[in-house]
Amino acid sequence: MAWPKGVPRKKATVDVPDERFKGAAVVSEKSVQEVLQTVSAAPRKKVNLIDARSDPFSKFKTDEKRFYYRALNTKPDNLSVREAEGFQVMPEAKFGDLVLAKLPREAHEEQAEEVRDKTFRQTDAAVNQFKEEAARHGVETFDET
Repeated sequence: MAWPKGVPRKKATVDVPDERFKGAAVVSEKSVQEVLQTVSAAPRKKVNLIDARSDPFSKFKTDEKRFYYRALNTKPDNLSVREAEGFQVMPEAKFGDLVLAKLPREAHEEQAEEVRDKTFRQTDAAVNQFKEEAARHGVETFDET
């Protein structure tokens, strides 16, 4: 739950023996040690989506020659953007806040080609702009050919 808007927080700095918390604002009456003892973060299970042995989605990737598979975050904004790109979400393939989606291989290759072309054009434009700026300032440039 977030702090209510318009309600000022009690702030003070205290001497803390732990260097990580020097100058931290105090929002609790408890000592830093008490708070540190009660706060714990469960380590997240490491998942490698490239290695089939640890990939939780490997059993759902049934036709990798026809489809490109990608794990997507389940946030609605993210899913709607990816669906607009052509991804088909596979709701049965869910792991934590990730869901597997597939895209026809041809569409993926077209998108990858468009990204490569755009990157090339942007790089070429940046190089040309640099050369023009250099020429305006009287700096000689050389082509690496």
